[in-house]
Amino acid sequence: MGEALGLATQICEALNAAHEKGFVHRDLKPGNVKVTPNGKVKLLDFGLVRILEAGRLDPDLSNSATTITQSVRGAILGTPAYMSPEQARGEGAGRQSDIWAFGCVLYEMLTGRPAFTGGTTTEVLGRIVTSDPDFSCLPETTPTIVRSLLRRTLHKDRERRLHDAADARIEIQEVLTGSIDTTEVAPVQATRYVNRLAWISVVLVIAALSIVAVLNFRRELPDPVEMHLQIGTPPGDDLTAFALSPDGRKVVFQATRDGKSQLWLRPLDSETLEPIPGTETI
Repeated sequence: MGEALGLATQICEALNAAHEKGFVHRDLKPGNVKVTPNGKVKLLDFGLVRILEAGRLDPDLSNSATTITQSVRGAILGTPAYMSPEQARGEGAGRQSDIWAFGCVLYEMLTGRPAFTGGTTTEVLGRIVTSDPDFSCLPETTPTIVRSLLRRTLHKDRERRLHDAADARIEIQEVLTGSIDTTEVAPVQATRYVNRLAWISVVLVIAALSIVAVLNFRRELPDPVEMHLQIGTPPGDDLTAFALSPDGRKVVFQATRDGKSQLWLRPLDSETLEPIPGTETI
């Protein structure tokens, strides 16, 4: 991570130097970034460079024989995977186009894969215009400020894209020097942490509510009271049967006395016990 950000800082410095002299590279890609044995970064192949200010051409900017190509509206110039949306549409390229290409290069240095891929040039250009890179491929240790920088360098709208390579260098340099807090949890890690914390909170809340409910339930229930119920039976020598009415309010007894059987009725809320007429049997 540190090595990649160190190289990115030097790329920003080289781009900023070119932009201050009035040049736009228009073909920034890993193949045009050379690292010398002493770790110095050089940008190669300014064959597609555009002169922003007339009469400012410096032939020493390129170490290869190249031809300065005038910008022609509608012409697509550059390497497809690192082209900005405006280049893919054949529009004019400016400093923000180089900023986009830098974002593609930085993404590839951090993930080991191009930001935009496809089976054909048309597919690649289509994704550049319509899709975003898969930022979930970034290492989990990627500082939040670097993630934010990538999104700003790869904004489809060049007016909302990062405008200056020097600003990108400053932000990366702050990460490298530790002048900002780089221990901040990255978005992917933060999301996992928040989700885990949310589930733990839900479980704890449910457990607490369950405990409170059980305690309250126990407080509301009185201690069981032993109860005795005695019901007087009709006079007789033999109680052969009894039944409870469907509404639970009356009891019917069948008693036999002197060889005669009869039904007796008693409401449970009264001590009155009365024979039921017509139920006598011999």
